[in-house]
Amino acid sequence: MKTCFFITPIGKPGSYDRKRSDTIFHFLLEKICEKHKIKVIRADKINEPTSLINNIIGKIISADIVICDLSGNNPNVFYEMAIRHFTGKPIIHIAQIDKPLPFDINDFYTLFIDHSDGSSLKDAEERLEEMIKRSVDTKDAETSNPIIVFTKLNNLSITFSPLQSKTEDSSTPKKSIWTGKWISNFGDVDIVENEDSFSGKYQYYSKSYIGELNGRILDGFIVFKWNWIDSPKNGVGYWDIRNRGSNGEFKGGWYGVRSYSYEGLIEAITQDKVNKTDKDHYPWILYGKVSEYLQSGGSA
Repeated sequence: MKTCFFITPIGKPGSYDRKRSDTIFHFLLEKICEKHKIKVIRADKINEPTSLINNIIGKIISADIVICDLSGNNPNVFYEMAIRHFTGKPIIHIAQIDKPLPFDINDFYTLFIDHSDGSSLKDAEERLEEMIKRSVDTKDAETSNPIIVFTKLNNLSITFSPLQSKTEDSSTPKKSIWTGKWISNFGDVDIVENEDSFSGKYQYYSKSYIGELNGRILDGFIVFKWNWIDSPKNGVGYWDIRNRGSNGEFKGGWYGVRSYSYEGLIEAITQDKVNKTDKDHYPWILYGKVSEYLQSGGSA
């Protein structure tokens, strides 16, 4: 099912912002989207077990269409609008009648709606329905915004390159994914790939890199040796790259030198006998690669 995300000032129950947002949501968006089999979502109606801000940003990026209510010049709304602008995906600006808009977006089409006026709502319904329908029915639909205009005038190609979606093929990712900076539960991990081997460095609860990694990229696993740069501490570890978790993470772990040798860990992995209950085993999770904003049509 296609999705519509509603960026809006929500406010506290009974406030002006909440009354306006509820009116637009229930009497316009739900009505239109239900008719065209589109799921409409608002931030306070997200009921998922992960971070709310992560969910909001994810939906801003992935939604087929975004409706953005600029009324009141709410800073959160403008932050979220800018994220959507960068994707180049369809977004429709709406605002309360007679509310001035900032210079940056004043030249771009905005649908003005007086939520307290039935006639205004009726007129807006017809125009909004046509805009939503056109946006979701057109392959690779794009709307004009300041970022898109800038890139075209300067002959640039800015590509938003999010991580591979968990809904995509969950087989072993392409090798090109590994080089770069990753976020983990022990701090940042920088990986440099070289064919089937890789090297890297890690932070481990430090603002600076304190350790090094060296290992191999096997069929479905990354296996590595780790060591602290200025300490005798060392060991081995792995990441299971066959499938991503529910939030797109790669799960794995590290061991002290007492549990496995490097060759012993490779053997255990190939035989699917890795001991994850060992008291010397510590989960090491790669939550995701730091998003890259690339020019010239590149990809992460």
